[in-house]
Amino acid sequence: MTITFNSLAFKDTLVEGGFSDRQAAVLANAIWELVANTLATKDDLVALEQRIDVKLAHLKVELLMWMVSLTVVQTTILGAMLKLLR
Repeated sequence: MTITFNSLAFKDTLVEGGFSDRQAAVLANAIWELVANTLATKDDLVALEQRIDVKLAHLKVELLMWMVSLTVVQTTILGAMLKLLR
């Protein structure tokens, strides 16, 4: 998705509001640079959401592996303790 910003219309609005033509042009260019280089688009947010979903899936798998491993270790320790008590 592309960002649309009509810098010419913005400049004209500034001139109508009392800015000089040069001031309006400089401000319009500065705001265009800000918009083009720092604002996230919907596509950027969708890509970020997808990366987060992948990382969450990996974390779920890792957590499940830890839970199974700890259950096995706990069962082994409990079995060894019961064997020692008999």
